[in-house]
Amino acid sequence: MPETPKSPRRIADDHVVRVAALDPATSTRLGLHPEDDRQPDLSPDGFEALAEVARQTLTALDTTALVDDPAELDCARLLRERLTAELAVHEAGDHYRQLRNVNSPLHKVRGVFTMMPTDTAEQWAAVAGRLRNVPGALHGYRATLAEGIGRGLLSAPRQARAAIAQLDAWTGRAGGGTSWFTGFVADGPAALRPELDAAAERATAATAAFRDWLADTYLPAADGTPDAVGREHYLRCARSPRKQVRATWPLLKEAMPSRPRWCAAGVSDEVRSCSRSPSPASTCPAPRPTAGAGCSGGRAARLRRGSGWRPRPPCRGSAG
Repeated sequence: MPETPKSPRRIADDHVVRVAALDPATSTRLGLHPEDDRQPDLSPDGFEALAEVARQTLTALDTTALVDDPAELDCARLLRERLTAELAVHEAGDHYRQLRNVNSPLHKVRGVFTMMPTDTAEQWAAVAGRLRNVPGALHGYRATLAEGIGRGLLSAPRQARAAIAQLDAWTGRAGGGTSWFTGFVADGPAALRPELDAAAERATAATAAFRDWLADTYLPAADGTPDAVGREHYLRCARSPRKQVRATWPLLKEAMPSRPRWCAAGVSDEVRSCSRSPSPASTCPAPRPTAGAGCSGGRAARLRRGSGWRPRPPCRGSAG
């Protein structure tokens, strides 16, 4: 008996599950698998695996049953638009030159720690495991950037120099202080102190080695790359998922009025907003506090320590 075609919402659910299984940063952001100590696969194969999931999801959308439900139609339209935008960036090879001072794969390697729970010894053990996996993530990222060098797809020297300066701060080279990783684990349990310190040292050493590769190999190769990315690259990036959260929020709110806003705050979360409501707590947990947003004590200190974080003032003219 032929399988009944899935609805767009079911396809969106399946897509997020598959992305979360491949990308531990997405999984952590969604509150899934708190025991997971993996780092994202930032190698060319890792980027291609995520792109293949997007292609298969688009194929599933092509075979979905026609429905009259406006919410299902909106979900299908949103899902297709977001995934085609994502694939346009990938197929142009833009991931080979994702080196910049904010929101790059490099920042994902560090940023995933700030989303991890640290209330129990088991959770701190997961932090230690993920710290030990920093070298593998940076090795994969280096392979991707090296492939970009070979293809003539590089970021501008200004972006490389900014990343190098950030890594000097993260490793403690700038100012002669401790590394960000060492500071992050400073409040860990005494029983895990040797393991946490060793893992932080391993992550720091890998970060320093990656910084040196950028300075010695990538920066000279990038010489002559213009700051301006060009019209086509700009338009792809302007359409990419992270740029469209605010633009698509009215559609999401109309399609899923009972979905809390925080669930539409990221790349995969946009697609995830198409999923059914109400959601079980395991797939839509309460948002984690961040520094400056209700985060207190050692947690806030770890987020701020060595990160350059400062409280954001309210926008002028805003209420409150």
